[in-house]
Amino acid sequence: MMLREGLFSGAASEMRGRFVQGLRREEPMISGMDTVVQFVSDLQVAAAFYGEVLGMEVTDSNPEYGFVTLLPGGIHPGVMLMKGALELGRGGSQLVFHVDDVQAVYDKLAPAGVRFHGEPVELPPGKYVSFEDPDGNLLALIDDTNMPPEDEAADHSPEEAS
Repeated sequence: MMLREGLFSGAASEMRGRFVQGLRREEPMISGMDTVVQFVSDLQVAAAFYGEVLGMEVTDSNPEYGFVTLLPGGIHPGVMLMKGALELGRGGSQLVFHVDDVQAVYDKLAPAGVRFHGEPVELPPGKYVSFEDPDGNLLALIDDTNMPPEDEAADHSPEEAS
């Protein structure tokens, strides 16, 4: 109790309040969790385990990029199984955060010293870039800049054509 009271009283409480207010002034960079990537040594064995043994629904598979995406109980965020790269070691996870614009967030975080694994790259859904937290945990950002807008289908509805 004494430690908690010390952390949230006096100057510490005032500093925390200013910090939180400062955070609220800016729009959040991270808009949601997109995917949890599980790096695996054998994609087919892992896909069978997650799909057949654990009962997750396979929603996407792309041999060119070497991944299988599954939804646990049909709910997002999904689990993406990806063949582990040698430089990453065998196994491990990566949290993939959704942002509105990967390039803009990259341009903001790179000068702040965030350890990126390269420049953003184009993938089918949009731009993607991976990086590390201070402990070396793998993180990534993805946007949906290559996806058609949700209202695009509504713009071409049969009712408008008549």
